[in-house]
Amino acid sequence: MVASRRMLERVSLVIGGAALGIFSTLYYRQTSLPVRLPEKGISPSESTPPESKPLPFDPPFKLPEPIDQQFSRKAYIVSYDRRLRHPNLALEHITKESLKRSEGVDRSKSYFREDLDIKPEIFRANLKDYFKSGYDRGHMVPAADIKTSQEALDQTFLLTNIAPQTGTGFNRDFIGNHVAVPTHFYKIILATKDDENSPDGKLHALGSFLLPNEYISSDQPLDKYFVLLENIEKVTGLEFFRGLDKNSTIDLCKVVKCQQLVANPKYVKEELRNLQIEQKA
Repeated sequence: MVASRRMLERVSLVIGGAALGIFSTLYYRQTSLPVRLPEKGISPSESTPPESKPLPFDPPFKLPEPIDQQFSRKAYIVSYDRRLRHPNLALEHITKESLKRSEGVDRSKSYFREDLDIKPEIFRANLKDYFKSGYDRGHMVPAADIKTSQEALDQTFLLTNIAPQTGTGFNRDFIGNHVAVPTHFYKIILATKDDENSPDGKLHALGSFLLPNEYISSDQPLDKYFVLLENIEKVTGLEFFRGLDKNSTIDLCKVVKCQQLVANPKYVKEELRNLQIEQKA
């Protein structure tokens, strides 16, 4: 679900694909806006890491680690939920320059991989979890957005950037008795361009959407799924765009046409190719 390239050139705004746990800051050019990763389950005043505070007693063993693991990739940041085995959120920064394809970058060279950075292994999503599950391996940061290098593109195929999305079949609750299936996906877009009439010199357009993890007809208007950002924050426990005066933002869909575009059939064929490779393996 994206805006057309023509729309991008005309209004300097970008709309990214809807996805579970994806937190997108989309800029036409670099901006000095102090965007920080959202915190989960704690208030800003309590954000000091627990290990820096004195403990009331000396535990005989190490305390359990948080269930969230953050990874900084070449072109995105992802927070992975070790309990659900898919991302809480993914953050990408899109600019006019980042959308230019570098020489030699080819999606057909990429394939889905388990993320070996997840340790212990019991918390890792596996390729076999998706095999014959009836669900697609849905990118949280779309592979189509990443064109800067082959390595950056390959990293979008790590299963820490993937969540089960409704395909032609149906399953429920978990796939492979391992990976939780989300009921909904959220997408938050902050589009920014220079504006000399704004106090900080920037015009900020904000859009937040919540979509069910089910088949959605291509004739459905995207603004049908618009929700207030605070509603997503309440459900997820995440506070987005801390440091931004959200009351000063404008409605994204009022300055750019929010619409669906059908996925490129070429990528559907590549998905089938990847599946055939795994079956042979």
